[in-house]
Amino acid sequence: MSLKNKIINVRAEKIVFPGRSLCRCSDGIALFTEGMFPGEAADVLVIKEKKTFREALLKNITSKSAERVEPLCPSFGFCGGCSFQNASYESQIKYKQEYISELLSFTRAKISKILTSPQIWYYRNKMEFSFFNNKGIADLGLHCKGMFNRYVSVPPCFIADKDFLQAAKAVKRFANENNFTAYNNKTHEGFFRHLVLRKAGNNNQFLINVITNAVECEFVFLEPLIKDLAELSCSVYWTSNGRKSDAVLADKLTLMCGKPFITERLNIGGKDYFFDISPFSFFQTNSKATEILYNEILRLLNPSKYCVLLDLYCGTGAIGISMAHNVKKVIGVEH
Repeated sequence: MSLKNKIINVRAEKIVFPGRSLCRCSDGIALFTEGMFPGEAADVLVIKEKKTFREALLKNITSKSAERVEPLCPSFGFCGGCSFQNASYESQIKYKQEYISELLSFTRAKISKILTSPQIWYYRNKMEFSFFNNKGIADLGLHCKGMFNRYVSVPPCFIADKDFLQAAKAVKRFANENNFTAYNNKTHEGFFRHLVLRKAGNNNQFLINVITNAVECEFVFLEPLIKDLAELSCSVYWTSNGRKSDAVLADKLTLMCGKPFITERLNIGGKDYFFDISPFSFFQTNSKATEILYNEILRLLNPSKYCVLLDLYCGTGAIGISMAHNVKKVIGVEH
């Protein structure tokens, strides 16, 4: 019997990768939805039906789990920035441990206990915000969950470094006081496109990258904004991007003030390592958790000074560099 477009009551069995709730319909067919924790019952609207599974939208939770908590952010559920903020941190770790173990069960490998982050809120050292038109003003925010043409305003944002919000407010105020328009992804008109903020937390350095549409103008247009951001120890870049893609790309990158990079410090194996981060560099977004991760890699490797370490798919090479003082040589391989 078809259940498409019908509302049914189901109970969640478990959370599966990448964070979806697995339920069972009365006929035994698997049903996937989002936002339910194991043991919870809810009314859901079936929107897709295949021979072996169904997909549904959560409408109303009829029986709540004790692991459910009130999310800190008022935009949770609409904003695409977070997935599990309505579960206690301990529950989040448990769910992730379970579905990672299930994903890798075919390897028969023992999955170690997840190492938790020392910082649960305000931990991200990089954020990419989008400009959008909000009732005639240039607003700044994140994409709504699953939607690339709708946005949620920030602040607040409880995963971004606290100092980012000061910079975001300053840039948004500057855009509107000077009558700059927000870029429209459909018409490809408008000036301000994105704002990328980065921070070297251990050194308290900031990098601000203002991305605009490719319009001919003088560099001096950003000078009032640079003065407004003077109290932050920051580098300011202006990126011109005339491409239609919504990705943060650069046709032209101009350093407006400050150093060309910020420097993050990580302590690995009792030694400090320093990493220069430029606007488009890859670097882990949680610096404190990165220290824990890299120290755990070093512990598991337990290398000797006679080892040659192959860092395969090394990217920027941060892991290999962090092991370098404990081995004879590091060879990074990247295609």
